[in-house]
Amino acid sequence: MSYGVEAWSRGAGVVMLSVSGTLDGGVEPAPRDCLDAFPARSRVLLVDLHRVSEMDVHGLLLLLDLHREAERQGLRVTVTGWQPQPRRVMAQVAG
Repeated sequence: MSYGVEAWSRGAGVVMLSVSGTLDGGVEPAPRDCLDAFPARSRVLLVDLHRVSEMDVHGLLLLLDLHREAERQGLRVTVTGWQPQPRRVMAQVAG
């Protein structure tokens, strides 16, 4: 399966990472690799999943890895746009 990632700065210290397609264990490079491209003054990372149609547990772990790395870099993380299938995976894993 395939996926895509677009990253851009939205000003005022907010950067956005828009993910599309299928997010699973076969994703290369990992979304967290995009963090190095953000300006040092960034304070908030907005992750948009509106275009992620499918995700498995591996994809969820990739998002967790992204979240941890972003927080390590001092970014506050917000994830938005959970679609039905990825939301079900999240609910199953989270209990």
